[in-house]
Amino acid sequence: MARTKHTASSISRSPRSTKTKKSKGSSSIRKRAAAVMGARSRPLPRPPKELAQAISSFSIPINRAEAVPEDFLVNHTLHLTYGAPEDLQVIDPDDKKAYTMCRVPVKQDGQVFGYVPLPFRYKDLWLELCYNVVAYATVWKLWNDECKKGTAKQMRMATVCRQNSGTMLVTHMHARLMAVDQLVAMRHDVKPGAERVPILDEWKVRHVRDWFGMTFREASGEGQEFLLADPTSTENKAFFGKLIKSSPIFTSLQGNAERDWAVENEGLDMMAPPEDLQTWIAGEIQGFKEKFHAILKPQAYSELNRKSKYFYTRHEDGARLPQRWHEGHHPPPHYWTKGQWDWMAKGDVAIAYRRFYLLTSACLAGNDYWQKPLDLVYDVLSRDVEYEEFLSVINSISIILQESPRWDQVKIARQGLWMGEMTWRESVDLLRQIWELTGRITGPWQEEGEDVYTPYG
Repeated sequence: MARTKHTASSISRSPRSTKTKKSKGSSSIRKRAAAVMGARSRPLPRPPKELAQAISSFSIPINRAEAVPEDFLVNHTLHLTYGAPEDLQVIDPDDKKAYTMCRVPVKQDGQVFGYVPLPFRYKDLWLELCYNVVAYATVWKLWNDECKKGTAKQMRMATVCRQNSGTMLVTHMHARLMAVDQLVAMRHDVKPGAERVPILDEWKVRHVRDWFGMTFREASGEGQEFLLADPTSTENKAFFGKLIKSSPIFTSLQGNAERDWAVENEGLDMMAPPEDLQTWIAGEIQGFKEKFHAILKPQAYSELNRKSKYFYTRHEDGARLPQRWHEGHHPPPHYWTKGQWDWMAKGDVAIAYRRFYLLTSACLAGNDYWQKPLDLVYDVLSRDVEYEEFLSVINSISIILQESPRWDQVKIARQGLWMGEMTWRESVDLLRQIWELTGRITGPWQEEGEDVYTPYG
């Protein structure tokens, strides 16, 4: 959307006066210029809670192409959904203290087959992103229905709204996929509570500021201070201010209270996820259809009829979708297995006898990917798992330890170990080279004697 700017020609100047008395026109101009210069010279407001590193670029691309949700639901055999995050206790391998971390179930055909690790402080932000995916998918379908009925003018307006909601659906789904890629590959080399998920930070700031159609340079010029603020902090809620959008899911308008753009309060509650996850997490928002027809559709048609100067469309005819923008595209994220989560969260287990000869177990400490990656390899082999789980764990370790794994070498190592073409010691040596583990604690194994891995003694 083009934003209006003052230009030299738009400011009327009074002719130079030969009198010593100053003209009102030139005085007003000087005052306005002084005010602008004064505003530019003032330091940026600082948020109550700043990010350790400010957002310095945008990774989520600007999208102008419309999604057709029914297409990828029908044509892609791998349709994945996410369940409600589970709050679980994890034992820190360093200080042996328990802390809370989330585990997001990944489902296919209703069955859990993997997990996404999620730092607890990002839980609400993750849910907000997932809700936007569900909301945009829902409203796309509702606008699609409206395109088939009503007057010709109403169908044209409904088409504009459907295209815009479909375009934003792609943006949110792409952002979620990028976030999942970062979450499953988190390096786990910082203390709990200090984790950083850059894509989720970026998504939240751009969502609140309505910057999905802006480049980083444009956004930085409009509100650089917001790039410093931690979007996960409740202390910054007032700093970010009121949600800038009026009805982005339903219309093709931007609304900004700070710029005195039209903002409709009615219907804004639909933009935040309900507290009861069960009312929407499965993909359907209870009561959304009724509110759409009672509030959102009339709002959208009213705004489009008024031809607001802030009207714009996110959609562009002929724009192409990203090559990989949702979980059904290849390659899928490297989701964690349950065994992998248990190894990281619970670690070694001590078994003790209690009265009446009952057994009990207690977790000693969680495990560290950086200190004991080969222990995890041994753990998965010792549990007699299927090849798919073994493959998943090896690939997962690879993306955690390295930003750009040498997949050809990883394939040789995992295939050789699984097929018995390499001894354990040969596999260890190759994995140490591939993962560049030299000088790092990688877990004990026998230097002499039998060719057997003995990690615990």
